[in-house]
Amino acid sequence: MEIEQLRKEINHLLENIVEHSNSYSENKSIPSLEISFVLAKVNKLHESLMVLKYLLEEQEKKTKKSIASTTEPKPVELIIEKEDTIIVEHNVVAIKKQIITVEDNLKQKSIKKLIDAFSLNDRYLFANELFNKDMNAFNELIKAIDNCSSLDDAKEILSKLDWDYENENVLSFLNSVERRFL
Repeated sequence: MEIEQLRKEINHLLENIVEHSNSYSENKSIPSLEISFVLAKVNKLHESLMVLKYLLEEQEKKTKKSIASTTEPKPVELIIEKEDTIIVEHNVVAIKKQIITVEDNLKQKSIKKLIDAFSLNDRYLFANELFNKDMNAFNELIKAIDNCSSLDDAKEILSKLDWDYENENVLSFLNSVERRFL
């Protein structure tokens, strides 16, 4: 299981950091190179913890959805659609439909730099889901797209990737790329 493997990696990093720290006594000075080495391990630990947090949150969401789907009664009544609501007779459940128009798309803000459009969680999500956990590949693609002069140039770069264009993460990423060239 990926979560268990990540936990083992985190424990190993923690042990390694403590071991490294204990190798220097109070009387012995620590060279700056060694501090850099420990900082690199701490950064790796931070990244691993962020990925673990994301995976655990996703696992919790799936658990909540499966519990909700088994406990909620499923209406078998007639469904009547009216403009932007759905009314289920007898159970009186109203759900708004999300209608995205061309006008809504035009209202989306443009992005100056693609990397600024993504939160830290988004970066880990895209690196994990679209780049097989390779953050460097993600960063290189972002830089390449930011250096493009047009959406067509960016699409040429993206066309070389073997992605499932029905995946919601891919669609979200591509939406951000399009916003970059608005």
